[in-house]
Amino acid sequence: MIRTNPANKFNNFQMNIGQKIWNEKDYAGLESRSHHRLDLDIFHEVCESLTDNPRLDASQIEVQVTDGRVLLRGLVSGRMDKREAERCIEFLPGVKDVMNELHFNS
Repeated sequence: MIRTNPANKFNNFQMNIGQKIWNEKDYAGLESRSHHRLDLDIFHEVCESLTDNPRLDASQIEVQVTDGRVLLRGLVSGRMDKREAERCIEFLPGVKDVMNELHFNS
């Protein structure tokens, strides 16, 4: 008997096997410990993500990547843009941390 969670049916399901309940989660996209993305690959993906975001003007944002840690510097139009820049890159593959040093004129 398979019971699915209707709110998240693709990421989580439980199987009843006798008295044991087995939880299965979707681990697609998680890399092995020995595989590390190159900073240059992360840099390109971060830049593309910022550029492709329709809610963000990324023309004044500078990106640096060192050991998977992303540093954002520059000027954005407001607090929401500062948050949006961080939000759109924080879960990209290979990104370990985001240091947001973006500024805006209040």
